[in-house]
Amino acid sequence: MAITNASTATFGLTLPSLTAYDPPEAGEGTLDPMGLGVISERLANDLVPDFRARMSQFRFLTAMAVSTLACGDLSGITSSDDRTSWPVAFEWILIEAFARQNISDPGIPGVRKARNCVLRSERLAAKSYLKGPTVFGFHGVYKPLASRLGIVESGDYGPSDFDLGPTCIALVEAWEKDCGLTGFSDDRRGTEGQRVRHQLRNSVTDSLRSGRCAVKTHSALFATLATSLRPAVIGKSEAAELRRLFELHVNPQTIALAELLDADDYSSKSESEVVASLRHSAPPELQSSLIAIEAYETFAKTLDAVFAYLRFLCTATDTGGIHAVEIDSLSDTVENVLTTACQLVPDQYDGAKQALPPAHVFEFEGAFASFGEVASVADLAEKCLSHHANVQSRKGCQSWFEHLDERFVVRLPHVLNEEPRLGTGYVHPIRIRPLTNFLAQTK
Repeated sequence: MAITNASTATFGLTLPSLTAYDPPEAGEGTLDPMGLGVISERLANDLVPDFRARMSQFRFLTAMAVSTLACGDLSGITSSDDRTSWPVAFEWILIEAFARQNISDPGIPGVRKARNCVLRSERLAAKSYLKGPTVFGFHGVYKPLASRLGIVESGDYGPSDFDLGPTCIALVEAWEKDCGLTGFSDDRRGTEGQRVRHQLRNSVTDSLRSGRCAVKTHSALFATLATSLRPAVIGKSEAAELRRLFELHVNPQTIALAELLDADDYSSKSESEVVASLRHSAPPELQSSLIAIEAYETFAKTLDAVFAYLRFLCTATDTGGIHAVEIDSLSDTVENVLTTACQLVPDQYDGAKQALPPAHVFEFEGAFASFGEVASVADLAEKCLSHHANVQSRKGCQSWFEHLDERFVVRLPHVLNEEPRLGTGYVHPIRIRPLTNFLAQTK
C-alpha cells in the first residue's frame, strides 16, 4: 500500500491504527454506503410494484408457468445436497440448454457459468450455478410479477416452491400453441407436448436425485427447451396472453404509466429522461409519484457525489495510495463538488421532503434531517462522514473512512482515482426500464 502525506496533515504515529488492509468480506458493506437506496426502493415500489430492476426478459414468466405445471407436484422434495428444490433443478436444465445451444440472449441468469461448465465437460449443479439461486435465479427474480399475474402461488414448503396459479394453464396453452407442443398443458396422451412434459418432469426428478443437471448431453430435450423457451423470442399468442394478464392484474397507476409509455418510443431514454418527459402529462396520482422520485433522486445524486468526492480527496491519484485530509482545511471558495453541493443540498432536502408522500416523509427526515442545514463545506463533509458511519454501523459493517483527530482518510479498498462530478441521471433504478421492456416484448 502506498501512503503519502497530504499538505494539510501527516499520519505521524497514528499510522498503525489504519485498517485499510482488512479484507472486504470482513464487513466492508459495499452496498448503499450512504443509505440512500431504501427510500428510492420504496418509491419505485409505489410506482411499479411487482416489477424489479433485474427483470429484462419476460419470457421467464412463461418458463415458470411451464415448469410449475410439469413439476409442481415435486414440491417438498430436495436434491442430494438437501437444499435444492425443483425450481432450481429446472433452472439447471434450462440454463444448460441455452449454453449448449449457444443462446446468447441478454438477461439470462447464470448462463456464463453454464457455458464454462460446458467447456469443461461438467454439468450445472449447486456448486457451479448461482449463489443464492432461489433469489437470483429467474424463479426468484420474476416471482413477484408471476404471483401478481396469477401464474404461480407460494407453495406449502417454503419460498423456493411454487403452486399452480389460476392463470398458469392459460399461459401454457398460449405458449404451446405458438411452439407446436399441443398436449403439454392438458397432458393429452400421444401428443408431442405430453412427451416433452413427461421427459421434463423425469429430468428434473433425476437432477434432484443426482444433485446436478442429469439430462444426457446430446438429448433432444435441450434443443426443444432452448427453442421453445428462448428468452428473446416470444410467440404471438404467448405475448398477447402476458399482456392480457398484465392489464387484468396490475394496479391502476402502473396501467396509467404503461399507457403513457406505449404512446411513444422511450427505449433509448434513461429513466430520468422518461420521468422528465412524462411528469407533466401524467394523471394526478402518477404525477405525484414521478415528482417525488425526481425530487428524491436529485437529492440522492448530490449526496452520493459528495461521498464520492470525499473518497477522491483522500486518494493519492499519482501512486494509488491514500492520504489524510483535515476537515477544517476544506475550502468554501475552491470550486468543486463540495462547494457546489454545499449550496444545493439544503434546498434539495426541502424539495424532497415536500414532494415525498406522507408515508415516506418520517423515514426521510429521520435519516437525512442533518442535511436540512449546511453551514460550510467542512460542515457538509463532517455530516456526510457521520451519516455514512451511522449507516454502516446499523448494518454491522465498517466505515469506509478512518478518523485521525480532525483528519479523515479513506480505507484502501475504497480509494477513488477519478474525480467525481455532479452529473445527470439517477443514482438508483426506479423500474421504468423493466416495464418498458415488458411492454415492448408483449406488443
